[in-house]
Amino acid sequence: MVPERRPIDESEQVRGEDFVKKSPPVAENTLSREHLLLLTKQLENIVADRSLVLPLSTEELHRMLQAAGKVAHPGRAARRKLAKASRDLRRASEANVRQKEAEQDAALLAQTGICSKPNDASRR
Repeated sequence: MVPERRPIDESEQVRGEDFVKKSPPVAENTLSREHLLLLTKQLENIVADRSLVLPLSTEELHRMLQAAGKVAHPGRAARRKLAKASRDLRRASEANVRQKEAEQDAALLAQTGICSKPNDASRR
């Protein structure tokens, strides 16, 4: 079923110069969530009105369409890279949770004094 096309509200549309002004500073090869959402909105605007790409040269348009296609349909290597990054992020998060739980357990045991290590002075 084809989704219903609705006209773009001027308040929703982000022009190129506004996009640059609103773009948060980004380190190389990293994008914030806000930046990705802004990019998504721009692509939705282009889908709704293809005339927005008219200022681009043929080469620039080709480059943009190729990049959008690679995002929509990544190759095998890109899918593997994303899966690995996702897996690494999940494992790091799980390790962080385990570390916090261990620290909380150690703090609780230290409060009770039940499992404290004997000091050298008491052994003499």
